[in-house]
Amino acid sequence: MPVRRRRPILAALAIMLVVGCAAISASLLLASDHSISVLTLTRRVPAGQVVTAADLGTASISGSGLSAVKAASRNEVIGFTAAVDLLPGTLLSPAMVARDPVPGPGQAVVGLSLKPGLLPSAELRAGSFVMVVRLAASAGSPGTTAAERARDQILVPRARVLSETSDPTTGGRLVSLLVERSAAPEVTRAAAAGTVALVIIGPGT
Repeated sequence: MPVRRRRPILAALAIMLVVGCAAISASLLLASDHSISVLTLTRRVPAGQVVTAADLGTASISGSGLSAVKAASRNEVIGFTAAVDLLPGTLLSPAMVARDPVPGPGQAVVGLSLKPGLLPSAELRAGSFVMVVRLAASAGSPGTTAAERARDQILVPRARVLSETSDPTTGGRLVSLLVERSAAPEVTRAAAAGTVALVIIGPGT
């Protein structure tokens, strides 16, 4: 089955995130001699959930190269949607929230339970971009041959990680991905068969 081009909708999402966050007008890069009050998360906000006043706290920080939302923009942020899983104690940055609901039109959120070896867990986190690959052999099969690897298929060339946590039942990871709705059934079937693997890609890949 040829790989369909699925980038336009996800690219549109990226544009909506940028536009929505620009409306906050609160991104900043702190100078080393500058201290400022910024927004933090007081509790976990799952991806797709609306941010409320109770979710937000403040902290006074200083340093260089830090990006965060100013505390003065608190009322503008309330009502936005968490674009990724927001964890307590995290500094809130504009890229973490979106003006529009997540998932948006034409999108879906799929949940995967991946065993060790099927994803680079050390680098995987909410906000990462990944490629979803269906392996020719299942995760439980012996070492694959070069011919089998040649049959590996890219199901989704680019997906955003919304959340990732440890899976106590398998020792692997539970991962939620934002994908195009048309790709969701195939990804779900491959995940159930144990033939899905994730490859981390760069933001502009």
